[in-house]
Amino acid sequence: MAKKKVVRKRAKKKITIKKKSSPKKKVVRKKVAKKRVVKKKSSSKRKVVKKKAPKRKTTKKRKSTPKTVSLTGVFKTRNKIKPTSLGLALAAVAALMTLLVSLLSRFGYMQTMASKLAECRFFYSPKLLGILLGSLESAVYAFFIGALIAWLYNMFAK
Repeated sequence: MAKKKVVRKRAKKKITIKKKSSPKKKVVRKKVAKKRVVKKKSSSKRKVVKKKAPKRKTTKKRKSTPKTVSLTGVFKTRNKIKPTSLGLALAAVAALMTLLVSLLSRFGYMQTMASKLAECRFFYSPKLLGILLGSLESAVYAFFIGALIAWLYNMFAK
């Protein structure tokens, strides 16, 4: 005998659900019948073949980071300070502070501080050109001091 394929469908069922909040509306859900393929053989045994779902793509598992941190790795690393970076940062702060003190002394505040600046700086004076030259001079001094501090720190950190 030849093999025959018989396709059976399950009956569709209608389910009605009523919502409590609004009695007028009805929600209708339908169950979709799944197809089953039944193969008949010459013997009385039946073999049921189901369609397989497509395989899911698997993603690579990420390595989890350890939750505990050991301090031995922290102490082994050596931190360096860039001398030019520290020098430029201190130069900018010194120039702004000199400029601020000079501008406030023109309005009657911090006049004693401005007189001390005039004693310490060669190019500083209460005029506009003197204020700019004094700020530049303060920036140069602060740059060299910051670079020296960073260089000494790197030497002693070895």
